[in-house]
Amino acid sequence: MDAQTAYNQLDPQKWAGTSVIERLALLEQVQNNLKIYAEELGAADAKMKNEQLGEEMVSRAEGMGATVMAMGNTLMGIHHLYESLAHGEMLKPLSIQKIGDDLHEVEVYPISRKDKLAAGQQKGYLHVVGEPKQVNPLDKPAGVIAVSGAGNYSSSIEMAMALFLENKAVIHKPHRLNEASDKIWEKIYAPIIETQALVFIGADQGRAMPKLDGLHAVYFTGSTSVAHAIQNAASAPLISECGGNNPCIIVPGKWTEKEIEHQAIQLASAGKLSGGSVCGRPQTIVTSKSWPQRDQFLDALRKAI
Repeated sequence: MDAQTAYNQLDPQKWAGTSVIERLALLEQVQNNLKIYAEELGAADAKMKNEQLGEEMVSRAEGMGATVMAMGNTLMGIHHLYESLAHGEMLKPLSIQKIGDDLHEVEVYPISRKDKLAAGQQKGYLHVVGEPKQVNPLDKPAGVIAVSGAGNYSSSIEMAMALFLENKAVIHKPHRLNEASDKIWEKIYAPIIETQALVFIGADQGRAMPKLDGLHAVYFTGSTSVAHAIQNAASAPLISECGGNNPCIIVPGKWTEKEIEHQAIQLASAGKLSGGSVCGRPQTIVTSKSWPQRDQFLDALRKAI
C-alpha cells in the first residue's frame, strides 16, 4: 500500500473520540496478542540480525528480549495511566521537590506493585525546568503522526506512544531490515488497525511518507544524514533520535585488578553492543581526577575497547 492511500484510510477524529474504557479494552487485546505472537516476533528479529552477522549468533529468546520486553513494558505503563484516567485522575508522582531556581525533581518510579518488586533500591526521577504540570493525553488535539521505524531495533514503541500518549492516529513505515517483524506487529495491533487509527506501509514508502500533507509530526530513528533528508522533505516537525551520548559515572573506590578488568570489559561491551546503535550507549566516561586507580581503569578500558 502506498503512503497516500494508507493515510487516507486513517480517521484521527474517530480515534480522538475513542473513550478511555474503549482504549483500555483495545490495549488489553494488543497485550494479549503480544503474548500470542511473542515467539514469532523473536524469531523474525533473530533471523534479521543473524543474516546481517552472517552466522547464527542471536537466539529467538534474545530476539524476544529485544522486541517483546520493550513494547510490553511500554504498554504496561500506558495501561496504568489509562486505568487511572478511567477513575477520573492522572497518575500522581511520588514526590516533587524544587532543587534550583527554576528546576524541579519529580520522583516517578517505582509506582506500581510490579515496579516496586523489580526496582529493588532503584528510584527514577525527572528533572523539569519550570513548574511541573501534567497534560491528559485525551485533551490533546486529533492528528496523524508518521513513524519511521529504526533499523537496529524492530520494536516501535514510538507507535504506541503516539497513539496513546499523543492522542494521534499513526502511519508506520518499517526499516527495510525489519519488514518481516513489521508484518507480525500488524497482527499484534490488528484491533487498533480496525478502528482506523493505525496503518502500516512498506519500507519503500520512505520518501513519500514525510511529504504527506496534514501530518502533525514525523518520528524518526536513525542516522543524522537521513534525519536531515526527512527534515528537508517534510512540512511537519521532525522528532528524531539519532543516537545518544550517555554518561557513565565511575564510582571511585579501592578495586581489585580483576574488578577493574571486569568493569572495563562490561563498559566496552555496552558501547559496542549492536554496533553501537543503541539509544543507551555510554559514550561519556566520568571519573574522579583524585581517584588513585583512575589511570589503571582507563588503561584497562582502552585495552578492552
